[in-house]
Amino acid sequence: MVSIIIPVYNVDKYLEDSFNSVLRQTYSDIEVIVIDDGSSDESGVICDAFAARDARVKVIHQKNQGVSAARNVGLDNAQGEFVFFVDSDDMVEPNAVETLSTIQEESNADLVIGMYSLINEDGSHRKDSGELLIEGEITEKQFWEYAGKKYLSVLFPVAKLYSRHLFDDVRYPEGLINEDQYVLPDLIPKCKKIVCTNKVIYRYRYNDSSIMRRKFNWARVDTIEAYIRILQYISGKGLEDAEREYAQLGMRILGKADRCLELSQEQREVLKDKHRRFKKVIRCVPPASIKECFQISLFSHCFRLYSAIHKFRDKDRELL
Repeated sequence: MVSIIIPVYNVDKYLEDSFNSVLRQTYSDIEVIVIDDGSSDESGVICDAFAARDARVKVIHQKNQGVSAARNVGLDNAQGEFVFFVDSDDMVEPNAVETLSTIQEESNADLVIGMYSLINEDGSHRKDSGELLIEGEITEKQFWEYAGKKYLSVLFPVAKLYSRHLFDDVRYPEGLINEDQYVLPDLIPKCKKIVCTNKVIYRYRYNDSSIMRRKFNWARVDTIEAYIRILQYISGKGLEDAEREYAQLGMRILGKADRCLELSQEQREVLKDKHRRFKKVIRCVPPASIKECFQISLFSHCFRLYSAIHKFRDKDRELL
């Protein structure tokens, strides 16, 4: 059985489309665990209505605690041998679970990664992701190379079939942005086999109001926690390109926070602490050029000067 876990929070205008896409799966051996995370709109009512219509749906209502807490509650209640996450404003292809389950059965993989496309807020097709993975089994090194290139297909928790045992002693950190990446150093080493497919099985809604599409803000600084963990894990594993990508990304985020945000004294102290810890993990990152060497040195020893002169780019993809 596959446990489909859906955290829900104030998405009543998208919820019926999302639920319908899940319940119309061609793979029938599923349970659907819906966590209503303290919604203040009609989301909770819609969740209960779907549970009344389909015995496979279980709804858990709780006070608002964030998406990580909701996913963790779903994991705590999952009965299936495999786990499949869905965000409540997205949709899945009718054969999504069947496609990934068939690949899992044929390969005995612990993690099967599928492809996604982007849809507009009205559900119409926006564009294909543009990412292309190796079709079939990949090594752990190849996974981290994809991660270093910021391939969302490997970074997002959705569009994947996980063996339930991967989460036996792993839960998402509550209260952090980029909690998806934060747990990767815990999950990926436990995978004896990872298999990819370029079949589109998930439709990710491009929502301009989503947290990852908002203007750069203080919450983005939390992503440094995930980058520190990843850099500590991949250091010395022959993944220099990925190390450099994460180092550059983290430096840009911290520098932009220092330069562009009006910080309270408490936030300034937090930023100093994150800078102190981040510069420790990038000391061992091998620079690819004299320019990178200078950037890392300037970031480490003259942070305020680095943040003042560095040219920041505002693409959301670079700030994930």
